[in-house]
Amino acid sequence: MLKPRPAVERMAPYVPPTAGRAGKLRLDFNENTVGCSPAVIEFLRDNLSAEKLAIYPEYEEARAELAAFFKVPAEEMLFTNGTDEAIQVLINTYVDDGDDVLVLKPSYAMYRFYAEVAGASVRELDFPADLTFPENEILAGGCVVNYTHQDGIL
Repeated sequence: MLKPRPAVERMAPYVPPTAGRAGKLRLDFNENTVGCSPAVIEFLRDNLSAEKLAIYPEYEEARAELAAFFKVPAEEMLFTNGTDEAIQVLINTYVDDGDDVLVLKPSYAMYRFYAEVAGASVRELDFPADLTFPENEILAGGCVVNYTHQDGIL
């Protein structure tokens, strides 16, 4: 019988919150909390077609323009199909089985998800109440807060 990798079997099931989120600061799904620009809606109305929706995006022209804007070589630009894929590429590139990954809490759930799929141990560091970035705690490396593994929180 085909079995998933042990790292996948150890993962806690992902259960996203699906109700009662309106009007709250939603940091868990990486959602746009201010809505779409009216200019974007107008552009989409004027430029979308069934044919354009049926093909993969072509990035080379945008890659060249953005590389010029940021003054970096175009080959250093990576376009992904959303944040999930960007996180997956990052984790797949740098995280291996048994590595230790630190994620901030609250945060986007996919950091934990892809780190666990890679077989990493995940440590969580709570954001301070004022939501300032805890740079010193991260750099100190000794910030074991809510250390999590297959049996739950220690």
